[in-house]
Amino acid sequence: MDMHCASRLLSSFLSLNLSGSSPTASAYLEQYVEGVTVSHLQWGTAQAIPVTLSFWVYANVVSIQSVSLRRTDQARTFGASYSVPTAATWTYIVITIPGDTSDSTGWSAVMNGGGFAFSILFSVSTTNTLQGSWVTAQDHTWFNGSMVQRYLTTDMSTAGHFIAWTGVQLESNAYASSFAFRAPALELQLAQRFAYTLGATGALGPGMQTILSTSVAAQSSLSASFLVQLPQAMRVTPVLQVIGTLYVGDGSRNLSMSAWTLQPSSSDSTQVILTGTPSVAFSMSNTIVLKTIDVNSWVVFNADA
Repeated sequence: MDMHCASRLLSSFLSLNLSGSSPTASAYLEQYVEGVTVSHLQWGTAQAIPVTLSFWVYANVVSIQSVSLRRTDQARTFGASYSVPTAATWTYIVITIPGDTSDSTGWSAVMNGGGFAFSILFSVSTTNTLQGSWVTAQDHTWFNGSMVQRYLTTDMSTAGHFIAWTGVQLESNAYASSFAFRAPALELQLAQRFAYTLGATGALGPGMQTILSTSVAAQSSLSASFLVQLPQAMRVTPVLQVIGTLYVGDGSRNLSMSAWTLQPSSSDSTQVILTGTPSVAFSMSNTIVLKTIDVNSWVVFNADA
């Protein structure tokens, strides 16, 4: 969540509601970095370029925390600890990660796909075997396997303890530079390459609402197809997820739809064709529209693969 915290206006914030030293859930902030945007790092080769992670951290208790950078196939990870030396004081953290010179085949594969993820950690479940436990000998090093994180310890095991981060930046340098602000419009464009929602929850009021009115000409009374105009081309062909129930309106009735499929347009990379089957045959003599009945029904186009 965002909060006002001392002199930093906006920060990501995690707090502990219950005391305990053996958490059953992990808590961390994680950001995936698309392979195509970092292929220039040449990881997996002798020319591997370092990256530097920098951020501000604020906690109401002195503590030792950790970060990790994990390849998306979970075969290579860099883990590093850092300290919060003074409570209730913003501390600037800089961690330089040397370019990984191992496993060129593995790095080549993910640079054409998911890339890697970096995580800023708060606690790790003692039952979560994927994360595993902290290994001192692997602090500030690359190693084989998935992310290494600290278990929750006494420095963050009391209800009311919290930690906040802001100004997080990962850059392809061996040093940290000033935080680079990007326009919200650009951030939205970058995000929409990964996901787009049609008829988003909360965006529409109660009652039947039209969310799409452009249909594909070739259709039958038992199959309705709609041309969806995406804000921009997505990074890969999206996977379709329909939440709740959508309806097709033929001017006289609203018929529930099922058996949804998705296919890319053959002529425009910013368009996809959404096809569904109505509960009964509809009239083809009227304009066909796609509708949602409430705020709990929408369509997700997910390209975060």
